[in-house]
Amino acid sequence: MKLEKLQKITEKHKQLVLEIRKKHPKLGKEKIKVLLDKLCKQHNIPTISASSIGNIIKMLKEERKLNHEYARQRITINGRTGKLIVKEDKKKTKKDRYKDKKPTKPGELVQIDTKHEYVNGRKVYIFVAKDVKTRISFTFAYDRLNSKNAKDFLEKLIKAIPFEIKGIQTDNGSEFLGEFSKALKKKDIKHYFNYPRYPKGQAYVERMNRTLQDEFIMYYEDYELKDVYEFNKKMMEYMLWYNIERPHHSLNKKSPIAYFCDIINSRKPEFSQTGMTYTSTCGFF
Repeated sequence: MKLEKLQKITEKHKQLVLEIRKKHPKLGKEKIKVLLDKLCKQHNIPTISASSIGNIIKMLKEERKLNHEYARQRITINGRTGKLIVKEDKKKTKKDRYKDKKPTKPGELVQIDTKHEYVNGRKVYIFVAKDVKTRISFTFAYDRLNSKNAKDFLEKLIKAIPFEIKGIQTDNGSEFLGEFSKALKKKDIKHYFNYPRYPKGQAYVERMNRTLQDEFIMYYEDYELKDVYEFNKKMMEYMLWYNIERPHHSLNKKSPIAYFCDIINSRKPEFSQTGMTYTSTCGFF
């Protein structure tokens, strides 16, 4: 083995490894060595070690000669026509994760989630946002769940929340891509993604979902829902109360706005009245 490690890797070695890897993309370096040793004898060149083969594979990847390994295809059959449909999987991009334990400033991390509800037989999709530091929250309902409405919700959220948003965390739903993702980049807001099947990563907004269900939605059955417009007006009234007056155990029984006032060392009563109440006049209704 020591002698093999000292052997020089030649272009012929690279060529043979490339040929083997093209025919068998998933074959590891140890198994490739068995096949390569036979080819080395046929071409009258010295054998090389498995670690050297690993280095060759790394070089080939850097030279982008093994791109065929990543262009995987999915083949499906059209149920109506019976034709084969070939789709290539797009190369996955690395998603940013919020790795810090807890944000230290308002707006550093706002968690956003969606929930659908049937209110008097009508299906509505509710976007829910919650600032992790101050617990200030905002909600808005739509008839459809898509990135266009997610973008609209983002614009309303920015108007409603009384501080600048630096980071937003969502799950991996398609509504948080497309127009929503472009809007975040345009506004220079960092987009973090929660880990798949990890609800604890969105614990704050998940808790808000439950609170919204228990304190507002289940009691809305007394009303006849004609459209989402009416539902949003009622929900906005609840959210104003939630942010300005409702005591929170996690905030030492203070409201989110009162807690935010403490952070900025300003306990002026008029701030509490302007911080969230202007939402009803900023073009939502």
